[in-house]
Amino acid sequence: MDSVSLVEQAILEADDYPTKAQLWEKFSPSMTRLELDDALGQLFFDHKIMLDDHKHIIYVGVNNPQLKKLLDESVPMRTFS
Repeated sequence: MDSVSLVEQAILEADDYPTKAQLWEKFSPSMTRLELDDALGQLFFDHKIMLDDHKHIIYVGVNNPQLKKLLDESVPMRTFS
């Protein structure tokens, strides 16, 4: 499995939105800092992740279970005719 897929899977499986430092701690002996930076850059370039004000990484790709849960629990909008 390539580093982009590993990082993407780690973000999806995280209980909370991870920071870059938290991901680095998870992958530190098996992945270089440059590989992590490249993987995050690729995910950002592909519009699959974004950063909030506190530098937490938020997955916004299609298969985001947290986003799906929010959408399922949200109040549907009504249209006025």
